[in-house]
Amino acid sequence: MFTTFNRFHLGDNLIHLNYLRRLAMQHERERFLHFCNRVHIGELVEAIFDVPNLQLSPLEHTPEGAVDAWIGADNYYYKSPIANDWIAFHLDWFEHLSRRLGLANPIKSERDLLFDYPALQAYSTDPFDFLIVNAKPLSNQFPEFSPESFADLVQGLVRRRYKVMTTHPTGFCPATVESNLSITGIGGISRFAKHIVSIMTGPMWPTFNVFATPQTRVVMHSHEELIATNTYNFKTFDEAVRFIWERDEHLSSHDAPAGAVVSVDGLRKR
Repeated sequence: MFTTFNRFHLGDNLIHLNYLRRLAMQHERERFLHFCNRVHIGELVEAIFDVPNLQLSPLEHTPEGAVDAWIGADNYYYKSPIANDWIAFHLDWFEHLSRRLGLANPIKSERDLLFDYPALQAYSTDPFDFLIVNAKPLSNQFPEFSPESFADLVQGLVRRRYKVMTTHPTGFCPATVESNLSITGIGGISRFAKHIVSIMTGPMWPTFNVFATPQTRVVMHSHEELIATNTYNFKTFDEAVRFIWERDEHLSSHDAPAGAVVSVDGLRKR
């Protein structure tokens, strides 16, 4: 049996499970057990329920000898010369982790880093313009984070007749948390968003899935870059917002009635 653990956040564990599920699917006769904070298990199980030889267990039951799956283990992230390039670093990290486990690395390309599991297709909604991931980052990814700034952005978009959905309430449009949508659910509805705006934080990751093809991604992070198709990286909120407004003419939803938003009632799980 192969055992791993990550004592940190939901997003850290979700990224690891993208790797671990692929590993388990390549080695169907082996058993894989991942240990994490028990408060995350309910959210994470959607990402692995279809892989019978991969299971989750509470962190406090981590056995001696389990492999630490946090990127900062043994200062690996902090010593890496490519730490600021998210994709290049994670391709290297999973190669490193595979060597520690003694198994062939299943993550070989940028596409392998995209989430690909059945539950992402279990969620549906009407098409909409902007999915905005405005969850507070928990690892100092974006020190200038301000709920008020995001609320101002959303208000401006709604006034311009865009259909908008956020992850956390702003008072100007529906939010996924209001309908108790899971982190996988956020990834699921991202398939119906034309544009995705996000801080590089946990709920953003499942929007990078093989089923979502947004026209534009805006990612904010103070020191990392995620170099991917149709993705624009910004180190400050003002730069990101300026980019959005400069492209407003090309992003417009001319057929939407004034003040239109996507309804929370439109969110559904098949």
